Formats: sequence, structure tokens, C-alpha cells
Amino acid sequence: MTTLWFVAGEASGDARAAEVMNVLGAIAPEIRFLGAGGPKMRAIAADPFEDWIAEAGVLGLWDVLKHYGYFRQKFHRMIEQIEETKPDAIVLGRLSRIQSPAGKALRTRRFPGKILYYISPQVWAWNRGRIPKMARLLDLMICVFPFEQPMYEASGLHTVFVGHPLLEALAAERIRRRSRRKSPRTLPRQPRTGGEANIPHNGRSEPLNPATKAGRPS
Repeated sequence: MTTLWFVAGEASGDARAAEVMNVLGAIAPEIRFLGAGGPKMRAIAADPFEDWIAEAGVLGLWDVLKHYGYFRQKFHRMIEQIEETKPDAIVLGRLSRIQSPAGKALRTRRFPGKILYYISPQVWAWNRGRIPKMARLLDLMICVFPFEQPMYEASGLHTVFVGHPLLEALAAERIRRRSRRKSPRTLPRQPRTGGEANIPHNGRSEPLNPATKAGRPS
């Protein structure tokens, strides 16, 4: 049985990870999902799973520093659970203050599985110097913008471009709306048959009397 451990630290990461888990589960129902994230992932995953979105996702940097002991405990417990369950791969999502230390800790402990990162952090915008460091920690980067792929591959990190999930959702919504517009709201008018088809109508449901003009007696 293939086991995948997903990690997300805020609401959008929880939603994106849950989407991937749903798709993979439909393709290969035997996959076992574990990890740490939020309620959407929790609904799919088996145990052990840590729902830490409420604490990790909404707190600012200052609050994280104030609750350092809490996060340190959660982090070390997650690393221990990964070593205990021995998943085939770790899929890291959003929340860089957890993902980078997690990758380093797993490499230090010689984690035998693969380490993937789903939805590249926007280091190309604020810190490209991180890319070589990420290449040393990761086995695969999964990016959502096409221009990201060559930047990561230049550092030797295997990268795949899968498209942006929000764009796919918008495309699906446009298709649904187009389909609704094309759906007839009422049944089409049935064609007339026989002699009635040759008799003009006066705008009402009954045909004109052949003995009259414009529906009035001659």
C-alpha cells in the first residue's frame, strides 16, 4: 500500500492538498493519506493526522514567536510520526516556516522516501537565493506557473508544471454556466401537422376560421 504524508499550514494549502488527495484517491483508492493540515484534509486522511490550521494558519509572525514552544512540540511530534509510519513520500504545501525546517529535519534523519513540494513558494519574487537550497532538500517541485519550471530546473531540481488550480476551477465554472445558458427553459414548440399547418394563426392558440378575414366575420 502506498502511503503519502501531506503537510499544509493554512486554509488555502488545506484546500489545495485536499483537491490533490481527492484526485489521487479516485485514481488509486488503495493510497493511504496521512499528515497535518486542516479540516478538508482531515475529512480524507486516515490517522495519524494533525488538524493544526486554526493555530498555525491564522497567527502572525509575532504570535508564532510567542507560541514557539507549542509549534516546536508539534513540529517534533510530526517528524516522529513520519519516522514511525514510514510514508513513501512527503508532500509539503504552503507555510514556509514549517516546510523548510521539515525538509531539513527529514534529510538529516535520512528519510528514505521522496520529498515533494506542491505549489512553489514565490521565491522568484522575493528570494531567488533559496532555490539552490530547496534543490538540495527536495526530490520534486510541482509548480503552477509555466515560467517557474525552468528556474527550478536550472538548479538541478526536477520540476513539473501542472497548471494553476484556481484557473482550472474558473474554466470549469465557465463551462457550467455555458451549459446552463444552452439548456432550454421550456419545451420547444411542437410543429403543426396535417391541414392545420397550412392555416394561418391570429396570434392566439386557435387557428383562423377560413370563412373570415383576420379573424373577423366578412
